[in-house]
Amino acid sequence: MSVEALDLNSSSEDIVTAINDIASVTSQTGIANASDKITNGELAILTSSLKKIATLLPSQLVSNDTVTDRFIGCVDNLIDDTNIDTWKSETDSTSAEQILSAIDSIAEALTVTAEQDEKRLITKKNIAIQAQLLSDGVMVFPDSVESFDQDWINQTKSSIRIQSQSSSNSTEAYVATAVIYRNMSGILPNTYSVTGETISERKDTEKKVKINGPVLAMTIPSHLSRSLDSPITITFEHYNNNLTAPICVFWQYKSDSQGFWSDDGCRNKSTNTSSTVCECDHLTNFAVLMSPFQPVDEVGSSSETMVLHIVSIVGISTSILCLIATFVIHFALWKHLKSERTTLLIHLCVALFVAYIVFLAGINRTENKAACTAIAAFLHYIYLVVFCIMLAEGIQIAMIVLYVFKTKSKLKLLLSIAWGVPAVIVGISVLVTRLNGYGNEKLQVLFKILTFFELILQVEKINDLYILSPLKTVHIVIYFYDQK
Repeated sequence: MSVEALDLNSSSEDIVTAINDIASVTSQTGIANASDKITNGELAILTSSLKKIATLLPSQLVSNDTVTDRFIGCVDNLIDDTNIDTWKSETDSTSAEQILSAIDSIAEALTVTAEQDEKRLITKKNIAIQAQLLSDGVMVFPDSVESFDQDWINQTKSSIRIQSQSSSNSTEAYVATAVIYRNMSGILPNTYSVTGETISERKDTEKKVKINGPVLAMTIPSHLSRSLDSPITITFEHYNNNLTAPICVFWQYKSDSQGFWSDDGCRNKSTNTSSTVCECDHLTNFAVLMSPFQPVDEVGSSSETMVLHIVSIVGISTSILCLIATFVIHFALWKHLKSERTTLLIHLCVALFVAYIVFLAGINRTENKAACTAIAAFLHYIYLVVFCIMLAEGIQIAMIVLYVFKTKSKLKLLLSIAWGVPAVIVGISVLVTRLNGYGNEKLQVLFKILTFFELILQVEKINDLYILSPLKTVHIVIYFYDQK
């Protein structure tokens, strides 16, 4: 009996026969002969067939270890590395989503049929499922203290953790089913949606992020609330330690179109170069998306990036030395150089000195998101201060030219505006964006470009130090000579 002919009235024997037929087809995908490998058309048919069978499987079949193991084996064969080229060339992007949907149906069925068992475990080469009775305690899967018959599960540092009291109406013991997919990075699309994004913007984001860890899922009985009182914790071990900017996401199904990754209800608890820990307030399939930009060794313009990095480090170091020289010279000649303009110049040098030190010390410190965000916000502020002080210098020079006779000093007002207005601007930005955007690679590149232009602007300060200051000193000496 074909899968297309299956319906709610189909017998258990018909369903088992369909599973065995799919198993016999998918088991051939590992053969080295290219002619025997699965095609795009076959892939679409097989995934839709598995989804249909998963929705039709009666409870007595799900409770049968042989049938469930056979079904999971079909999925395992389809998502094997031997089919990765077929998945990458797949034009029907819903095929991978149907795999998730099929396993979700099996996982939910296990939460009902596994109630009599303390634990039920199925492990394969590319997927593992565990159904466990929760009464009072915590479920962690994969648990590092256990030993599994698949090496990849024993070696992984990824896990998903749920407390028995997480569901708001879980007064009794219930069965939770956890799933881990070894590697879905080349199978599931990278489409990531931010609230308010259009479909075209979502598609554009797909090119910039990657799934950088296994996909994990958690399911509890359908009669329990999907909204959790205490969040579940998901730890993702990174595939690629060079990627940055982790985003904790879940797969959002859409009834009328292909689903996508969304970060609604998920947050990044902590991260480092090798792993990311996420917390989410609901249950579904979870993943971590990373790096809007590819690592340097994968980008075609890596040589330009390296040149910008070297120019930044060398240029900033040189500029810091010049700033120190400016401090020393002005301190030594302060009696002769003291004026409103030199006061503004010293404030500018202080702002630049602080900006450069923070830039060198923290621009690449992305392992701690809180620190990275704080550094980005401070650099935003201090660079705005730099430009405001330069504006104040321009206003002060204009006042000297336009007003021949001495007027009331505006220095305190100019300095208050130069240091205060940037704080207001950054404060508004932080409140409006809720720190979204601070501490990512785009901002790093922006600050590197700003720093490059700041190095160019230092030429003007060097001119002021080595040309205008000595001339002013000569002018002061001549003035005192004329007075005598």
